[in-house]
Amino acid sequence: MGTKVKVCGHRVLLKAHFDSNEITEGALKGFIMEGQDAYSRAKAATVVGIVAAVGPMAWRAYDGDDANWAPWAEEGDKVYFAKYAGKFITIEDEDYLIVNDSDIQAVIVEESSSE
Repeated sequence: MGTKVKVCGHRVLLKAHFDSNEITEGALKGFIMEGQDAYSRAKAATVVGIVAAVGPMAWRAYDGDDANWAPWAEEGDKVYFAKYAGKFITIEDEDYLIVNDSDIQAVIVEESSSE
């Protein structure tokens, strides 16, 4: 039986999204890191995640009793979040973060290419 996490209150569960092990700035720009150092650096710099679950009260304090209220992000959305936000957890060998709803800064909207 697998581990399950029920997100509480105004929290959001994000699946960590590690784009690359390539250093993109500074003197080592373009260098590809390998091994545990690469993983640790990518984990420390993570600011993008995929919404895996949303707590029942997420973003409710901001609704002002608006009848047209909708959550800012939904499961499956790719989002930017505050760099030092949340707590890393591991569920069945996958990395996740639990963050406050206010730590979600933007939803990344991918433009679809029309061919």
